[in-house]
Amino acid sequence: MNGNFHRQESEIEKINEDLRHHELQLQEHDLEIKNLKEDTNHGR
Repeated sequence: MNGNFHRQESEIEKINEDLRHHELQLQEHDLEIKNLKEDTNHGR
């Protein structure tokens, strides 16, 4: 039973890291979109 708990714990940690990674990618994406919008506004 204890070993099972540890396995679950590491699974959860792995998922949390994946989520953090996705969150960072989304933030970068938002920045890119913001920069693109500003570029288009300045272009006119």
